[in-house]
Amino acid sequence: MNTWLVATAEWLEDNVDWGLPSCHPGERSALARIQHLVHKTGITNRCNRVLELPSPVPQNQTLAPVDLSRYLTKPMTATSEEARKLLCRHGECVNQDAADWSGPFELPESLRKFYSEVGPKDVCVEGFGNATTIPSLRSLWDRQAGYRWNGLTNELIDDWPANWIVVADEGADPYIFDTDTTRILFAQHGTGEWDADEIYPDINTMAACIATLGCVILDSNSFDDDDCNINPACRIDAIDRLTKILGDKNHAKAIVEMAGWG
Repeated sequence: MNTWLVATAEWLEDNVDWGLPSCHPGERSALARIQHLVHKTGITNRCNRVLELPSPVPQNQTLAPVDLSRYLTKPMTATSEEARKLLCRHGECVNQDAADWSGPFELPESLRKFYSEVGPKDVCVEGFGNATTIPSLRSLWDRQAGYRWNGLTNELIDDWPANWIVVADEGADPYIFDTDTTRILFAQHGTGEWDADEIYPDINTMAACIATLGCVILDSNSFDDDDCNINPACRIDAIDRLTKILGDKNHAKAIVEMAGWG
């Protein structure tokens, strides 16, 4: 048995939303499960990189060990150490206990770890236009006002999903932690309805990327000109830095464009 292939098939089942045949031990069944999924759906992974397609395996063929690592690229994510180091350039980070959470339900484990290990304390990161604020855990629940409930009447807002928690905002445009998937969504306010798209695989990566864009601004002597045109060198620098975090240059470019950097 090639345990790497079995692990790969199990990883696909955990990270892709299409069904596979039930798990069976053995190299051939693991490889067949991977190939069945890829050929049937032409799937992309959660960073939208298209998976290359290996040839189908005839049912009567004996398989030699095969390394499929070139077909499967799991998205890169930032560690808590990386996120904290980057955020500390913009503000204070301290370890925060789950007891600081004032919400009416248990703090999700991913958020507990984020505030325990990264611990932003109302950190404000300079941006091109609006700054982005990542609240402390103590103020996190209060920051749901205007999204989950009406800040004036305290009435719940019907079109705000119960599994969404705002974990940062850029001029009231929310970065949203989805408690069902632990991924980060982003939406623009003032559009009449919340149309949120996935932007980061987890909250550590969100914090690291937001902080990285702010670091490019801090490190530049000439970020923009008198007409508010961004220095092209800064845009290239941002893409290069984000690519090191995300492992995907196209994803990095998308983040830069979303930030309004062209």
